[in-house]
This record gives sequence, C-alpha cells and structure tokens, in this order.
Amino acid sequence: QVGFTPWMRAVNKRELNWLAPEFLAKYGSKDVNNIVTSYIAQAVKRTEYVRRFGNDGEKLQDMLKVAHKANVAKFEADGLKKDEAEMKALKIAKNAAKDVMALEGTLGHDINPTLRRVNNSIMVYENLRTLSTSLFSQFIDPMNLVVNGADFKDAWGAYKRGMKEVVASIKGDHTIDNDAKIAAMVGTLDASAGLATFGQVYNSQFMGGKFRQMNDALFKYNGMEGFNRGMQIAGTRAAINSIKRFAELAADKSARGDMARDRLEEMGIKASDVKVDKDGELDYTDSKIRQAIHTWVSGAVMRPNAAQRPAWASDPHYMLIWHMKQFAYTFHDLIMKRAIYQTKNFGDRGP
Repeated sequence: QVGFTPWMRAVNKRELNWLAPEFLAKYGSKDVNNIVTSYIAQAVKRTEYVRRFGNDGEKLQDMLKVAHKANVAKFEADGLKKDEAEMKALKIAKNAAKDVMALEGTLGHDINPTLRRVNNSIMVYENLRTLSTSLFSQFIDPMNLVVNGADFKDAWGAYKRGMKEVVASIKGDHTIDNDAKIAAMVGTLDASAGLATFGQVYNSQFMGGKFRQMNDALFKYNGMEGFNRGMQIAGTRAAINSIKRFAELAADKSARGDMARDRLEEMGIKASDVKVDKDGELDYTDSKIRQAIHTWVSGAVMRPNAAQRPAWASDPHYMLIWHMKQFAYTFHDLIMKRAIYQTKNFGDRGP
C-alpha cells in the first residue's frame, strides 16, 4: 500500500529505569555527531513527509483514488462498459502505486530477510571486486557540467577540486573554503551524507549495518566519497556561474537567448530573479535561487535515484540485477537527453 510513516527513533519512547546507569552505559553510543545528525535527519524527513503527504501518506492515497475515478469516467466516456473501465483503470492505478512506492523507498519492503542478507553479501563482494579503481572512471563527471551549461573552465576546476578532495577525504580533513561554505549554505553539500549516499547508490536502503560499514570504507579509500564531495562543491560554483551567464544572455534575441531563457525557466526562475551584489556574487537569500542551484546541480552530477529508472528497479528483490545498470539509465536521463534536447531545440551541438 502507498504511504508510510517515516521512522524516527526519538518518538518511540522507552523507559529502562529499573536498570543501573552504569550497566546501560556499556550499550550507549558515544558518537555525539552521529546521534545529533541522525536525530535531525529523521526529524526533518518525518516532518517534511507528513507536511506534504499526511502522517501515513493518506494524501497520496487520496490522489490515487481521485485519479482512478477520473480514469474510470474517461474509459466509460470512450465507450467501455463499467466493469471493463474499472478493470482497465485498476491496472493503471496499480502501476502508479508501484511508481509512488519506488519513489518512497517502500517497494519490496516485504523481502525475505535471509534473501536480503544473501543479496547484500553478494553486492558487497561485487563492489569490493569491481569498484576499487572506480575513481579512474570519474573523468566524465566534469564533462557532465559542460553538457548542463557550464564552460570548460568550470569543468577543469571541478576535476581539480575532485582530486584535491580525494586526498583530503582519506586524511579526514575536508577543505572548507568559500565555495564549500556556499554549497553547505544552499544545501547542495551535506557534511554527513556523503558515505550514506554511496551506500544507497551502490546498494540498497535495506542494507544492514556491517555491510554498510564495509561499503563506506570502500568508498572512502577508493576516493569516490571525496571526489563526489568535490563535484558537489564545484557543481555549486558552476551552477552559480551558469545562472549568472543565462541571466545575461536572456536579453539576447538570438537562439542563445532562447536557450538561456529556457534553462532559467527549467530551473523555476526568470532573469529578473537573478540578483548580483557589488562583488559579483549571486544573491542566495531568495529561496527560488537556492532551489535553482539545487536543480542545476541535480541535473549535472550523476547520482542514480528512483526517478531515473523503472519502478521495479527500486525493488530490493531485484537488487542484484539492477546493481550497476542504474548508472546507464542515469547517464541517459541526465546527459544524453540533455544533449539531444539542446541539439533538437536550439541547434546547440556542443554537448
């Protein structure tokens, strides 16, 4: 069924007051950073989900019911009998429900725990076997920025930034400069989410603790975590530069102006929304600008997700089949579609 209540440990109150504090201390976590960030992440996820979809997703369920009724009425108007219209609409509703569950992350929640452990074991083995040198395949990432509207200067800067962050990540000493602060401020960079993101991208949100620890160690020491951090920061800077450039080009009456206006509209803003201070820096106080930066970075830095692959690919029953194939779908969705769109609509064969 569509809809769920996001888990938040803090609301599950338990009292163990009959046990001595000294005894409980042995089982408590002393990682303050993990405790606080986990609490905040769970609280925010639950709050945002409930605000949009209801406490158990009832708003999603209502939308599916409304869509189902509308489909039944349409099919009846097309001449189908009531039973036939109902069956045809029900099939569509079931497929739509699977799509929503895939985006929620609840599709395949009923997987057998033993099967999940076996699949996770195989996937971790495959990661260790095939991804130890995956950093060498990341040269394409800076090129993705160019396809999305950045220039080659941004791409070269992104590559250098990524390699710099690889070393810094392994040392545990991330670079905190102005661009990193901007990325953190607008939300394209989450200081604690890098390894967790790779755990989900290369595996499954259903992965257990030991397997995730092994995966996290792999992506830290093969450089992927650091390179991704660098790309997120460099992508943010490239997004800022691109937005300012699109705003300037929007006044042009040529095909380039059409393309610039189209890109700004795609990001949910207009040229008039783009404000620059006396130092030439973009004004981030407008929430629309922050969202535009998010949109640009999401369209330039490849991070496979449920919106970019078939619904059944998000079902953990089939995780072994889709383990690496999701990257082909994401590459097509972000890169190939963009290149084709630019060529077809604006004659821009650069991408």
